[in-house]
Amino acid sequence: IVTTNKINGGRKRERSGQIHFMAQKKCQHLNQLYSRQMFVEINEIAYARI
Repeated sequence: IVTTNKINGGRKRERSGQIHFMAQKKCQHLNQLYSRQMFVEINEIAYARI
C-alpha cells in the first residue's frame, strides 16, 4: 500500500507540475502578443503625430 501511494503521489505532483508549466507557457505567449500589440499601437500613434 505504501509503495503504490508513493507512486500515485509522485504522479499527481508530476502532473500538476506539467499543468503549471503549460499555464506559464500560455502566459508568456499572451504577454508576447500583448506587448506586440502595444508596440504596434504606440508606433501608429507616433506615426500619426508625424
